[in-house]
Amino acid sequence: MPFLLTCLVLIAVAVVPGAVPAAAVAEELRYVAADDFRIRIGLPCIDAEVMLVGVRPAVSQMGGEELHFQGRAAGQEVAIGRWGNDGHDRLFDRFELHDLQGKRLGGGRYATDLRELSAPGISKPWPRSIKGVQDVVDFDDAVQLGVVHTTINVAITDMLQGAPETSDHADPWQITVDGITYGMNAAAVQRLDSQVIAATERGINVIAIILCLSRQPRGVAAELLHPDADLVNSPTGVIAANTKTVEGERRYRAALAFLARRYSRPDQRYGHIGGYIIGNEVQSHWYWHNQGRRPAGEVIRQYARQVRLSYYALRTECQDPQVFISMDHHWTKQHGNDDTKAMTGRFFLDQFARLVHEEGDFPWHVAFHPYPENLFDPAFWEDRTATYAYDTPRITFKNIEVLVDYLRRPRLCYDGSPRRLILSEQGFHSDNTPEGDILQAAAYAASFVRISAIEEIDAYILHRYVDHPAEGGLNLGLRKRSADGHVGDKRPMYDVFRAAGTERQQGVFQFALPIVGIEHWSEVLPRRGPFPEQGP
Repeated sequence: MPFLLTCLVLIAVAVVPGAVPAAAVAEELRYVAADDFRIRIGLPCIDAEVMLVGVRPAVSQMGGEELHFQGRAAGQEVAIGRWGNDGHDRLFDRFELHDLQGKRLGGGRYATDLRELSAPGISKPWPRSIKGVQDVVDFDDAVQLGVVHTTINVAITDMLQGAPETSDHADPWQITVDGITYGMNAAAVQRLDSQVIAATERGINVIAIILCLSRQPRGVAAELLHPDADLVNSPTGVIAANTKTVEGERRYRAALAFLARRYSRPDQRYGHIGGYIIGNEVQSHWYWHNQGRRPAGEVIRQYARQVRLSYYALRTECQDPQVFISMDHHWTKQHGNDDTKAMTGRFFLDQFARLVHEEGDFPWHVAFHPYPENLFDPAFWEDRTATYAYDTPRITFKNIEVLVDYLRRPRLCYDGSPRRLILSEQGFHSDNTPEGDILQAAAYAASFVRISAIEEIDAYILHRYVDHPAEGGLNLGLRKRSADGHVGDKRPMYDVFRAAGTERQQGVFQFALPIVGIEHWSEVLPRRGPFPEQGP
């Protein structure tokens, strides 16, 4: 659209009765676009003297603002170099419009038009099947089970090292960010290689869970941990990323860019990673995204920045990275009663989406964990706190369709379409009795029938392949753990899982009908929305 016509359209919209007030529309930046060499910013169509400022949100002794333009806005385009004099990449900056007194006009914006930003890496289409399992020990066995998705925990605090003695762009263990070169721990990366290659060679889609862990943080890795985290009292040692300092952000970006460079190669030399989940169950932040005891709004703002950094860092090396936020099953109920330790999932999702949209939207998606309301009781069909209303306390396998429908809301969509949804961690406990094993298997059968009927869910990844001794007494595995700590006997759920999605499903699943309390599987198929705002 020609520039003059664009300005006239914006002005016309601003005076339509019921439209957004003129000032709110007129003072917004029209676009921020990035390519390999430049950032282009469309100034608003206002006849006023303004300053265009680039802001580096992390606190830095170098100063956080950079003046790029001062003059009459008049709808013109300002083009600046992609890299600053100090070598930093302006792709990660937020651009703001100020008046001559320094007051911000409208909202800040990040680059959202990345169509001309090249990258060597590629994304692969995901398998059509939803069937997956977490923490695979035997990949050949996984193939026999029909597994096509898996998740792998990637502790970037184990992977990143300090600057090497000499910088070499051809060195596969180095990566340069903002002119500073970082090395990687070859042993840690090669351990990850072995898992990703084993999965990729067998046609299994790998989804990486990006974590910062407080275990033995030292040297360059320590800077990745959020400086406000309570490292002593954190229940799990899973820490928010350091988005508070320039150096912390730079090291985080280096780790993510390295992963995309290595695991998005067209030749798949080191295997392929198809998606990245940023953190874990972030609305219960004290437990799984620790940055100390913090109010919800502060946690959401930090996480929004971390997810944006992740997407942009991955995007510099891969054309279409798939980035997911992580949520647990709490919806209008939160984990515990301390508001400085957790928040409700609905509030978290709504506020995260609002903040990202205000600062410039990008394609983030949702990784959800619809465990039963009681993790020790696999009979999710009896969950009382999972209702068919938007104010349901929890979202579990019983009412997962409420989340699917909620994600269709326009304010949560991207480019007019709902975000991708995956179920990346959830499972069913067995008390290790014969009856408990059968109930666990029936719960998986019922859940698979429900989830496979929802086309908007791209993956259902069972937690887990084998029991883990450090999960608070939960026995969630397809296989037991032997007395000597190795993979043990198969549970009944193993064969049920293997039959899921195959021609054997109907016959193998038949045993579960009386356990669930139904005569036909049609009785547990997902309900249709929209749902009422409030339940009974």
